[in-house]
Amino acid sequence: MKNLLFIIFFLAPIQLFSQSTFVIDGKTNVLVNGKAVINVAREFQLSKIKQDTVLIRNHSFLFTGTLKYPEEFRVEMIAKGGNHSLSEPFFISAGYHKMTIDKASYPHDSFEIGFGVNLPNDPVNDEYIKKYLPSRNKLSKQSDDNDRAMFKCSSIKDKKAKKDCFLVAEAQRASIRQSLDDVLLTYTKANPRSPIVPWLLYNEIFYNGYRECYQNVYKEFSKYTPDNINIPIRNFLAKLKLKAPGNLFPLADFVKANISKNIPQNRYILVDFWFSGCAPCIAQFRELKKTYKKYNKKGFEIIAISIDKKEAIPEYKKLIAKNGYEWPQILDLDGVKTKTIDINAFPSGFLLDSHWKIVKTNINPTILNNFLEDNLP
Repeated sequence: MKNLLFIIFFLAPIQLFSQSTFVIDGKTNVLVNGKAVINVAREFQLSKIKQDTVLIRNHSFLFTGTLKYPEEFRVEMIAKGGNHSLSEPFFISAGYHKMTIDKASYPHDSFEIGFGVNLPNDPVNDEYIKKYLPSRNKLSKQSDDNDRAMFKCSSIKDKKAKKDCFLVAEAQRASIRQSLDDVLLTYTKANPRSPIVPWLLYNEIFYNGYRECYQNVYKEFSKYTPDNINIPIRNFLAKLKLKAPGNLFPLADFVKANISKNIPQNRYILVDFWFSGCAPCIAQFRELKKTYKKYNKKGFEIIAISIDKKEAIPEYKKLIAKNGYEWPQILDLDGVKTKTIDINAFPSGFLLDSHWKIVKTNINPTILNNFLEDNLP
């Protein structure tokens, strides 16, 4: 699961760095003893790490390896009882690095999660923290205010006022997202040879999906980076573009082959990805039950795709039976098909039209209700 939820990575231009040894001499006050796991890119990792899992002894751990380019990592810390903790992302170049993971420190990126990392005297990490993040972090307060506005909207009783409140808040959220993208594009234009920009872009694609502006970011730096960096990112952009609105849902044939219920024409279909251990997924289903009851006979259907593992099937079946979900359920065992379209967050929903073309992505129950109210009165 760690490779599904926390994969982010970092590479640098081939002209600037040659393969060399790196050492991470780490200390943490999060754990006295346990295990430390270094999380790297599953698809484009170019570093070679001697051991990706090492022991934490008396607050200390050590990673060694070689890398051709600076790379972005996280450290996952696992206590003997099984509890997991995560560091913020950080960048490593060749050489010896003393690093501290401090449970009292916050991430340098205010939009990130994980315990803060102190990594002195690494020029690549310093660029990320001191040059790139200040502009991005200026938007943090706006984002927090928007979260509070969303919460306030949910408590409004009047139906029309509640809908209007959410529409305003959603427009503000879209504006903040655009501003964050503008920060990346502006930084890339000013620093097209920077070793961090290709992988800042990759992270945005990974978490936010395809956006047209990401093509512009790619054009700015790709002339300065080698093909073994450009080609994977270009292919990743193209792959995620297939999931953008206007395209045929990429798992349409898989879904049609695995449901017995006939889906009539002139309906909207929500394809919702989930798993039985996902608390936000279960909470969202409670809201979706109300939506389904109201709009199913008007032309709305839900198809849920679970990525549960074999050992979780009893709990999966129990949840469905206990909560009375009336819509079709598909078990994509261990997420084999789901992984092919890079679903990296759960729940994750796609709203489709009657021709199985994507209308909206990452749609939550509130946006869905507003859409259906306007389109299935």
